[in-house]
Amino acid sequence: MLSGSAFLVAFLFAATPGPDNLAFIPLGIVRYSPAKRFLPLFLGKFVLTLFVAFAARTSSGLLEDAPGGGLFASILSLVLVILIAFLMTKVDWEKRLTQHGNGPAVRLVKGIQRLFRIPRS
Repeated sequence: MLSGSAFLVAFLFAATPGPDNLAFIPLGIVRYSPAKRFLPLFLGKFVLTLFVAFAARTSSGLLEDAPGGGLFASILSLVLVILIAFLMTKVDWEKRLTQHGNGPAVRLVKGIQRLFRIPRS
C-alpha cells in the first residue's frame, strides 16, 4: 500500500509535532522491519529537535532586543504564561461564548458540539 515510500512517510510523521503513531502503528501491523522503522523515527525526531533548538536560539535574540533586555522579557513572558494558563483552565469558554444570543461564536460552539456529538449542558 505504501509502495516504497514508507521511509518518507515515517520520517515526515516523526518530523512533525503531531502524533507519529498514525504512521508507525500501521507500519508495525504490516510487519515493516523494526530496524527500518527506527531510522526514519530517529532522523525525524532529530530534525524536529534541531528545528526547535534553532527557533529557540533565534527567538532568544529577539527577546534580548526587547525594551529592558533579558530580565524584563523574562518577567513579561512569565506573566503572560501564567495569565494564559489561568484563562485556559479556569474560564468556562463554552458558557462565555454562548451567552450572547445567536452570534458567530454561538454557531461555532454548536457546530463543534454537533461534530463531536457532545451533549448540551
